[in-house]
Amino acid sequence: MLREWPNCYFCQLCLRNLETGLHLFTVCPVSCIIWASIRAWSHCPGMNPANWETASDLSTWFFNLVGNSTSTAEAKGARSLAILVAWSIWCERNRRIFYDAVKTTTRIVEEIKENARLWVSAGAKHLATIVDRPSSE
Repeated sequence: MLREWPNCYFCQLCLRNLETGLHLFTVCPVSCIIWASIRAWSHCPGMNPANWETASDLSTWFFNLVGNSTSTAEAKGARSLAILVAWSIWCERNRRIFYDAVKTTTRIVEEIKENARLWVSAGAKHLATIVDRPSSE
């Protein structure tokens, strides 16, 4: 309030619920569309919101999402992708609050894909194991 920024109590993505970190990243309908689209593109089963267990905090949710394994390239790639998706959701939230601008979920997903490919071309080798690979289903 000191900086005269808007104080939005409701989630700026769905405008339905009070905004909390858990809501924004895990149950917001807009975020769930983004996660499900990225899951379909990357074939990372953990990124399917329909399969998420209820978590009491973001840390628990994140480790349930990507697992605690640090040994496989796929687990490391999934963590990188999850961070990219969460960051993109956060940026969209801020865009709506501070710039009064809205992107469609389709555009957000396309930007996530573009950024993931850029990360891979910049040397994110573990992310390369899950980005644009053929489906094994």
